Amino acid sequence: MKKLSIVVVLLAASSTSFSQINLNKLTLQLGFGIQQYSGDLGNGFYDFSQTTYGVGIISLNYELNNSFDLKVMNTIGDLGYCQPEWKKEFFAMNRPHVDGEAHIHGKLPEEENLNSRMVSGIVGMKYKFANDYLLPTSSYLKPYVYLAAGINRITDIMKMKCVNPGNYVSVNWGTGFDCEVFKRIDVGASFSFGKFSSDALDFVKKGGNDMYMQNSILLGFKL
Repeated sequence: MKKLSIVVVLLAASSTSFSQINLNKLTLQLGFGIQQYSGDLGNGFYDFSQTTYGVGIISLNYELNNSFDLKVMNTIGDLGYCQPEWKKEFFAMNRPHVDGEAHIHGKLPEEENLNSRMVSGIVGMKYKFANDYLLPTSSYLKPYVYLAAGINRITDIMKMKCVNPGNYVSVNWGTGFDCEVFKRIDVGASFSFGKFSSDALDFVKKGGNDMYMQNSILLGFKL
């Protein structure tokens, strides 16, 4: 009984110590930003004449060493694209009307719009430049890059049949920076891209795979 008690105490102490070590290496980030589409329908990246679609972000970063973090991120937001009026008018005036030209939903590809809700789960590695090799770890500005893979759940939130719903795998990458404003609180920004493994998102297959971009501001808490 005495030996069992000692084992229990040691296990509890080890568990507590392990939890403390893990928590000291964890940073929780919350953020929001804009989400934009680029694909067969057009390029919406940094096109602020487009409807602005928002995205919310929650991220956990686990410090492996001074250079690398394991990054786990979840995002939820809308993703869409609206053809400019001049483009619709141009194609309406200049295209030949030939049988069999109609798109799958009775529209031509250049007339299609996109509207969807996207929930993403992303896992990857983050490389930190403030690692005592390139910049001091004590730097106020801590830039980074990351590479990741994601699973993206696309739904037709507006029930307009203007997106092909389903689960899409993506390759994700980005850059950003964090600034330490208090001992355990950071603020920062992230500039991220995702490229789907499929070109079926917008029903049109005539170029490279569809992509999305997220520009966001972040608030981080060191746990």
